[in-house]
Amino acid sequence: MSYSLFDLQKEFANLLNGDSQSPISSMLVTNSNVDKSEQLNIYQSSMKGSLQKVLKDLYPISHKLVGEEFYIYLMESYIQKTFSTNFDIANYGKDFSIFIENFPHAQSLPYLSNMAKLEWAWHRVFISENVQSKFDFNRLAECYAFQGEKITFSLTPSFLISSPYPIHEIWHANQNDDANSKEIVLTANKEYFLFICRQDLEMRIELLSKNEWQLLSLISEGLSMAKICDRLEEDHKELLTELLPYFVEKGWITDFSF
Repeated sequence: MSYSLFDLQKEFANLLNGDSQSPISSMLVTNSNVDKSEQLNIYQSSMKGSLQKVLKDLYPISHKLVGEEFYIYLMESYIQKTFSTNFDIANYGKDFSIFIENFPHAQSLPYLSNMAKLEWAWHRVFISENVQSKFDFNRLAECYAFQGEKITFSLTPSFLISSPYPIHEIWHANQNDDANSKEIVLTANKEYFLFICRQDLEMRIELLSKNEWQLLSLISEGLSMAKICDRLEEDHKELLTELLPYFVEKGWITDFSF
């Protein structure tokens, strides 16, 4: 049976991911010193090591919080269930936070999945393309006069996260080995709203109010002004005139279009 290069690569990836029934397993050539199973094991070990390195690089705080032994167990459990399906290995680990949330042995650290979510957001924002602000208030005023309801806004590279735990404080406290870091209190029935963003080369974790987070969330969905107003509660609509200029001033809104 003949294969295109794409199909051959796909089947080989399946083989590395543990598909022992892959039809190309019979195509492996036996080396005089190493048999087929040993050759395949070398490739699988190499791939596993690469994926482990990605997860260690992307989630250093999560790693630090649980320690080396448990983190290796966590990574191996995740890798067994999650294949790398993208040509860019930097995209591996996207749903690591979801896996942690449902991992029975991580339930004693309920904030761990939220921390992983924050670290993934930091990674994706960090590697995103740089965006220079093109915001023109004069042009906005002209456009708003006749097509204001159709205007949509563009955000700087960013992620929005809500968490019942102060993961931003935990993140900052674990950036170094400072023994004098303040004690972090986990308060019940509290919600934290975070905006992870990059302006030029500066990465930031901003703590937002609920209203700021709600409006930025609607903007991030690409909604027009009219639809944003429809989604906002009646007594919050006046926040538009207050918060939009503030977001522009902060550099969080970089442009607008229709």
